[in-house]
Amino acid sequence: MKAPSHFNFSRWFCGLFLLTASLWAGSVRGAGEIGDGAGAPGLMWQAGGAAAFACANWPDAQGPPAAVVTLAPGQEAWIETTLTGAGFLDYKTLCDASCPAPQASQAWSVRMWNAACYIPQGRTAPLTVVPEQPEDLTVVRWTVRAPANAPATTRWALRGVQWKTVPLVPQQGYQAWRLSEGTGPAGGRALLCVPDPSESATHSISVTGPATVRWRSLPPSVSDYGSFRSSIQVNGGTHLGLSSYRSSGAWLDHELALPAGIHTVQWILRGPEGYDEDDSPYVLYPTSAYRMTEPEVVAAVSAKAEALDQYGLLILTEGAATVTSAAEAHDNTDALRLTPGARLQVAGNGPGWLSLKFRRVMPGATWEERRAIFGAGPFVWAHTVYSGQQGDDVVDEMRFTALTPVALDAAVEWPGLSAPLNGIGRRWEGLAGSDFAHDVTDAAVSVITGEGIDSS
Repeated sequence: MKAPSHFNFSRWFCGLFLLTASLWAGSVRGAGEIGDGAGAPGLMWQAGGAAAFACANWPDAQGPPAAVVTLAPGQEAWIETTLTGAGFLDYKTLCDASCPAPQASQAWSVRMWNAACYIPQGRTAPLTVVPEQPEDLTVVRWTVRAPANAPATTRWALRGVQWKTVPLVPQQGYQAWRLSEGTGPAGGRALLCVPDPSESATHSISVTGPATVRWRSLPPSVSDYGSFRSSIQVNGGTHLGLSSYRSSGAWLDHELALPAGIHTVQWILRGPEGYDEDDSPYVLYPTSAYRMTEPEVVAAVSAKAEALDQYGLLILTEGAATVTSAAEAHDNTDALRLTPGARLQVAGNGPGWLSLKFRRVMPGATWEERRAIFGAGPFVWAHTVYSGQQGDDVVDEMRFTALTPVALDAAVEWPGLSAPLNGIGRRWEGLAGSDFAHDVTDAAVSVITGEGIDSS
């Protein structure tokens, strides 16, 4: 029988070995004691290394005992537990006050087997465990190494371990995005993903436009060590960036307006840059899962596309973006209002001319016109309203006019002219157009390329 494409023999063997070791550890003298100290006596525990962990009080007068170990300089000890299924694991590591900083904060490391997540050294935030299958076992090991310049003996402790399980919805085959119960807004369903750091995790749906796709996301908090790189891609085109972290811990609203046609919408999640592929436990990687609700598809023209008067481009809003009243609009009908923290992205294919009306909501502000000329190929135009900004931004009457490319030397009436040196995000192209050409026919234009502009 051929193994599934995602089957990893070394991971399976490691898991089997660790499962056997953990079951044996249940009868080891002191295993129950260290579980009591860690705060989770119901889990299976074992420990090892240069010295033994034991249940003892910690001199901080902040509550229950802890699983404590005493180490000499350079010595190392570990303590581990075995978890079943998916869930959230919280804990706290402690170090002797006599141990020199900053080495003390880097003494602890955490690693998980049989779950697609590796934790950097010194991390103490809650972990998200998302195994390949709901019944899989995950071994979590905490390791502490006393710094070489530490005092003769130092004490280290693990305390407050809390394991909250999350039911996974059964599915056929392995998928990086796992549908789970009770992890979404108001206790509803959500898709959880902690991708393998060396690969991209994708979630795709097919949509017939015109249509509106809505969902909510909860990326890791800004304090997480290393953030995800998340984006959305339509029909294999340009990536539209999605927020990779949230400082507030609140769910973020998204809405994608799709023009007429059949579209493949794909959410793409990657680990942070700097991943160490030697499988080291000290890699830069988030400890929290990226969460998003199941996408909702409405088979109708987006109200936000109507507010912008734009029906041929992809339009993605993130955060609080609402349709205004007629009194706030430039065309006296409606417009799109973006509050601080919101972002608007528009994607299409050039060459073309994008124009829009813009106003900041503040005393004395008036409408202004903004324009951008994009070169041949896919492009993204974005506008971000930063969190500290005073006043909302309003966008209206977005127009996109396709332009016809012409040879650069013909555009400037200079036969044989070669293209000049192009800059990052810009290049010279010959384009036909009466709005910008002196001879009202064509001209050489320094166009914006790719994802080269954020109007904010």
